[in-house]
Amino acid sequence: MIDLKGVVYAPRALVGTVARKLFNVRPVRPWISYRAVKFLDHKITPDWRVIEFGSGMSTLWFARRCGFLHSIEIDDHWYQLVARRLRGAKNVRYDLRPLDQYYDVSDYADASVDLAFVDGEWRSRCVENVVSKIRPGGLLYLDNTDLEENEPGDDMRQAEALALSACKARGGTYRYFVDFRPGRFEVTQGLLVQF
Repeated sequence: MIDLKGVVYAPRALVGTVARKLFNVRPVRPWISYRAVKFLDHKITPDWRVIEFGSGMSTLWFARRCGFLHSIEIDDHWYQLVARRLRGAKNVRYDLRPLDQYYDVSDYADASVDLAFVDGEWRSRCVENVVSKIRPGGLLYLDNTDLEENEPGDDMRQAEALALSACKARGGTYRYFVDFRPGRFEVTQGLLVQF
Protein backbone atom coordinates (compact mmCIF):
# COMPACT_ATOMS: atom_id res chain seq x y z
CA MET A 1 0.00 0.00 0.00
CA ILE A 2 1.41 3.37 -1.02
CA ASP A 3 1.70 6.14 1.57
CA LEU A 4 1.06 9.86 1.04
CA LYS A 5 4.76 10.61 0.46
CA GLY A 6 4.74 8.12 -2.41
CA VAL A 7 1.69 9.68 -4.07
CA VAL A 8 3.70 12.82 -4.92
CA TYR A 9 5.46 10.79 -7.63
CA ALA A 10 2.21 10.03 -9.48
CA PRO A 11 2.46 13.02 -11.88
CA ARG A 12 6.04 12.08 -12.86
CA ALA A 13 5.01 8.48 -13.46
CA LEU A 14 2.06 9.61 -15.58
CA VAL A 15 4.25 11.88 -17.73
CA GLY A 16 6.79 9.08 -18.14
CA THR A 17 4.07 6.65 -19.18
CA VAL A 18 2.66 9.05 -21.77
CA ALA A 19 6.15 9.73 -23.17
CA ARG A 20 6.80 5.99 -23.48
CA LYS A 21 3.44 5.19 -25.07
CA LEU A 22 3.30 8.10 -27.51
CA PHE A 23 6.96 8.70 -28.35
CA ASN A 24 8.75 5.50 -27.27
CA VAL A 25 10.88 7.55 -24.87
CA ARG A 26 12.11 5.60 -21.87
CA PRO A 27 13.50 7.35 -18.80
CA VAL A 28 17.16 6.45 -18.28
CA ARG A 29 16.85 5.28 -14.70
CA PRO A 30 15.90 2.07 -12.95
CA TRP A 31 12.20 1.36 -13.32
CA ILE A 32 11.80 0.91 -9.60
CA SER A 33 10.26 3.06 -6.90
CA TYR A 34 11.25 6.73 -7.23
CA ARG A 35 12.31 6.71 -3.58
CA ALA A 36 14.48 3.63 -4.12
CA VAL A 37 16.19 5.37 -7.06
CA LYS A 38 16.78 8.43 -4.89
CA PHE A 39 18.23 6.25 -2.12
CA LEU A 40 20.57 4.41 -4.50
CA ASP A 41 21.62 7.66 -6.17
CA HIS A 42 22.84 8.94 -2.80
CA LYS A 43 24.63 5.67 -1.96
CA ILE A 44 26.43 4.67 -5.16
CA THR A 45 29.90 6.13 -5.55
CA PRO A 46 32.30 6.04 -8.53
CA ASP A 47 34.32 3.21 -6.97
CA TRP A 48 31.36 0.84 -6.49
CA ARG A 49 31.14 -2.59 -8.13
CA VAL A 50 27.60 -3.53 -9.18
CA ILE A 51 26.12 -6.78 -10.48
CA GLU A 52 22.78 -6.45 -12.24
CA PHE A 53 20.57 -9.40 -13.18
CA GLY A 54 18.24 -8.19 -15.93
CA SER A 55 19.29 -5.19 -17.99
CA GLY A 56 17.44 -2.12 -19.18
CA MET A 57 17.41 1.59 -18.53
CA SER A 58 18.88 0.80 -15.11
CA THR A 59 22.00 -0.52 -16.88
CA LEU A 60 22.64 2.87 -18.47
CA TRP A 61 21.94 4.63 -15.17
CA PHE A 62 24.28 2.39 -13.13
CA ALA A 63 27.03 2.67 -15.76
CA ARG A 64 27.09 6.44 -15.26
CA ARG A 65 27.45 6.17 -11.49
CA CYS A 66 29.59 3.21 -10.52
CA GLY A 67 33.17 2.17 -11.21
CA PHE A 68 32.29 -1.26 -12.58
CA LEU A 69 29.00 -2.76 -13.72
CA HIS A 70 28.39 -6.37 -14.69
CA SER A 71 24.95 -6.65 -16.26
CA ILE A 72 23.56 -10.06 -17.17
CA GLU A 73 20.70 -10.49 -19.65
CA ILE A 74 18.80 -13.48 -21.00
CA ASP A 75 16.68 -11.89 -23.75
CA ASP A 76 18.58 -11.39 -27.03
CA HIS A 77 16.33 -8.60 -28.34
CA TRP A 78 16.62 -6.57 -25.14
CA TYR A 79 20.35 -7.31 -24.99
CA GLN A 80 20.86 -5.83 -28.48
CA LEU A 81 18.88 -2.68 -27.61
CA VAL A 82 20.87 -1.97 -24.46
CA ALA A 83 24.23 -2.98 -26.00
CA ARG A 84 23.83 -0.27 -28.67
CA ARG A 85 23.32 2.34 -25.98
CA LEU A 86 26.33 1.09 -24.00
CA ARG A 87 28.85 1.50 -26.83
CA GLY A 88 31.99 3.11 -25.53
CA ALA A 89 31.27 2.36 -21.86
CA LYS A 90 34.57 1.04 -20.56
CA ASN A 91 33.35 0.21 -17.06
CA VAL A 92 30.66 -2.28 -18.16
CA ARG A 93 30.77 -6.00 -18.69
CA TYR A 94 27.55 -6.95 -20.46
CA ASP A 95 26.71 -10.63 -20.92
CA LEU A 96 23.96 -12.41 -22.80
CA ARG A 97 23.53 -15.80 -21.15
CA PRO A 98 21.35 -18.87 -21.42
CA LEU A 99 18.95 -19.54 -18.54
CA ASP A 100 21.13 -22.19 -16.91
CA GLN A 101 24.05 -19.73 -16.61
CA TYR A 102 22.07 -16.58 -15.87
CA TYR A 103 22.72 -16.58 -12.13
CA ASP A 104 26.38 -17.71 -12.16
CA VAL A 105 28.69 -15.26 -10.38
CA SER A 106 31.31 -17.80 -9.37
CA ASP A 107 34.07 -15.67 -10.91
CA TYR A 108 33.60 -13.06 -8.15
CA ALA A 109 35.37 -13.24 -4.81
CA ASP A 110 33.29 -13.14 -1.66
CA ALA A 111 32.64 -9.62 -0.33
CA SER A 112 33.77 -8.02 -3.62
CA VAL A 113 30.49 -6.41 -4.72
CA ASP A 114 28.86 -3.24 -3.37
CA LEU A 115 25.39 -3.70 -4.89
CA ALA A 116 23.51 -6.62 -6.40
CA PHE A 117 20.40 -5.56 -8.32
CA VAL A 118 18.08 -8.52 -8.94
CA ASP A 119 15.43 -8.28 -11.63
CA GLY A 120 14.60 -10.75 -14.36
CA GLU A 121 14.75 -14.53 -14.35
CA TRP A 122 15.60 -17.06 -11.63
CA ARG A 123 15.54 -14.47 -8.88
CA SER A 124 15.93 -17.01 -6.09
CA ARG A 125 19.04 -18.49 -7.69
CA CYS A 126 20.43 -15.01 -8.31
CA VAL A 127 19.92 -14.05 -4.66
CA GLU A 128 21.28 -17.38 -3.44
CA ASN A 129 24.46 -17.05 -5.53
CA VAL A 130 25.18 -13.36 -5.08
CA VAL A 131 24.66 -12.88 -1.33
CA SER A 132 28.16 -14.04 -0.37
CA LYS A 133 29.63 -11.74 -3.02
CA ILE A 134 28.18 -8.62 -1.34
CA ARG A 135 30.58 -6.87 1.03
CA PRO A 136 29.65 -5.99 4.62
CA GLY A 137 27.62 -2.79 4.36
CA GLY A 138 26.77 -3.58 0.74
CA LEU A 139 23.29 -3.70 -0.73
CA LEU A 140 20.92 -6.14 -2.38
CA TYR A 141 17.87 -4.79 -4.22
CA LEU A 142 15.15 -7.26 -5.19
CA ASP A 143 12.71 -5.69 -7.61
CA ASN A 144 8.97 -6.36 -7.90
CA THR A 145 8.45 -8.07 -4.54
CA ASP A 146 4.77 -7.17 -4.86
CA LEU A 147 4.27 -9.46 -7.86
CA GLU A 148 2.31 -12.65 -7.46
CA GLU A 149 3.64 -15.93 -8.73
CA ASN A 150 1.38 -16.81 -11.64
CA GLU A 151 3.61 -18.74 -14.02
CA PRO A 152 5.48 -21.99 -13.62
CA GLY A 153 9.01 -21.12 -12.55
CA ASP A 154 8.05 -17.89 -10.78
CA ASP A 155 10.06 -17.79 -7.60
CA MET A 156 9.60 -14.31 -6.14
CA ARG A 157 8.50 -15.51 -2.70
CA GLN A 158 11.51 -17.82 -2.50
CA ALA A 159 13.86 -15.01 -3.59
CA GLU A 160 12.37 -12.67 -1.01
CA ALA A 161 12.64 -15.32 1.73
CA LEU A 162 16.28 -15.98 0.83
CA ALA A 163 17.11 -12.25 0.91
CA LEU A 164 15.44 -11.77 4.30
CA SER A 165 17.11 -14.89 5.70
CA ALA A 166 20.53 -13.70 4.53
CA CYS A 167 19.82 -10.30 6.05
CA LYS A 168 19.06 -11.87 9.42
CA ALA A 169 22.05 -14.24 9.26
CA ARG A 170 24.43 -11.40 8.49
CA GLY A 171 22.91 -8.96 10.99
CA GLY A 172 21.73 -6.60 8.26
CA THR A 173 18.75 -4.33 7.90
CA TYR A 174 16.03 -4.17 5.29
CA ARG A 175 13.25 -1.96 4.05
CA TYR A 176 10.61 -2.01 1.37
CA PHE A 177 10.15 0.84 -1.08
CA VAL A 178 6.59 1.28 -2.34
CA ASP A 179 5.56 4.03 -4.72
CA PHE A 180 5.28 4.92 -8.39
CA ARG A 181 8.02 4.20 -10.90
CA PRO A 182 9.19 5.87 -14.11
CA GLY A 183 7.74 4.80 -17.44
CA ARG A 184 4.62 3.15 -16.05
CA PHE A 185 1.72 4.64 -14.19
CA GLU A 186 1.62 1.98 -11.51
CA VAL A 187 2.84 1.39 -7.99
CA THR A 188 5.67 -1.06 -7.44
CA GLN A 189 7.43 -2.55 -4.44
CA GLY A 190 11.06 -3.54 -3.99
CA LEU A 191 13.11 -4.93 -1.13
CA LEU A 192 16.44 -3.34 -0.19
CA VAL A 193 18.76 -5.28 2.13
CA GLN A 194 21.88 -3.76 3.64
CA PHE A 195 24.35 -6.34 4.96
